[in-house]
Amino acid sequence: MCMKDKVYVKLFDDWNIEKQLIDNKQPLNFNAREVWWCSVGVNVGYEIDGKGNNFQRPMLVYRKVAVNQCLCFPITKNIKNLPGYFRFKGSVIDGSIIFEQIKTVDSKRMINRIEIIGEDEFRVIDNAFLEYLNNSSPS
Repeated sequence: MCMKDKVYVKLFDDWNIEKQLIDNKQPLNFNAREVWWCSVGVNVGYEIDGKGNNFQRPMLVYRKVAVNQCLCFPITKNIKNLPGYFRFKGSVIDGSIIFEQIKTVDSKRMINRIEIIGEDEFRVIDNAFLEYLNNSSPS
């Protein structure tokens, strides 16, 4: 069987059950520069999905926008040299930050903190994201 013949089945019903449990969790405290495992779920179209039982993915907290909400970048273990991707090598996570998939995340989705990015490294990420925004245009 060729790779192109494989079908990715999205488990929307399983995610709906997990999402109801997440909604009953207590909010967590978080700050910008932290990388968390977050339950991002099963999403639509090309939106990035989580993996495993908790439908989780590492996410970098970019900005706190409310007491219990933040803007986060998903991180993939795949290293891609493409517009919208930024090479990331933390102390624990190694892969690519996906700028084009920035997402508002409620802290109830957060599972556990993985690491905290240094201020200098975070400034480099911030500058790269702003440059991406200034230079990107949808096809």
